[in-house]
Amino acid sequence: MEGTTTELVRAENSLHSTEKWEFTALDRACLPLVIQAVWVFGAELNIGAVKAGLRELLSHYPHLSGRIRDKTGVHLTNDGVPVTVTDDPGLRAADVTGVSKPERRFTAGIKPSRIAWQRSAVDR
Repeated sequence: MEGTTTELVRAENSLHSTEKWEFTALDRACLPLVIQAVWVFGAELNIGAVKAGLRELLSHYPHLSGRIRDKTGVHLTNDGVPVTVTDDPGLRAADVTGVSKPERRFTAGIKPSRIAWQRSAVDR
């Protein structure tokens, strides 16, 4: 059965809800980057196991499930990581290799909110 679902996966154990992970100068320089990836598997996956592994990972790396509210760091909110799963039995892994920019064809668009950056003394 073909279909697409998106779910926010959160850490099981989030002990950092009031903390903030401070950015370094390199982090601030890389803020405009958005990395999208497409993973295509030639066999059916246990999506429950994938999500369980992600929940465990987010427990150890809480900044990945946080939110950037300003240019100073990631607030460790455990708001979750969007996971989109598309079941398309007619699509073969070999079909993906011929697609130009598969990240546009096979992912939900990631549109990070725009933050009104103000240049600080660190940026100058």
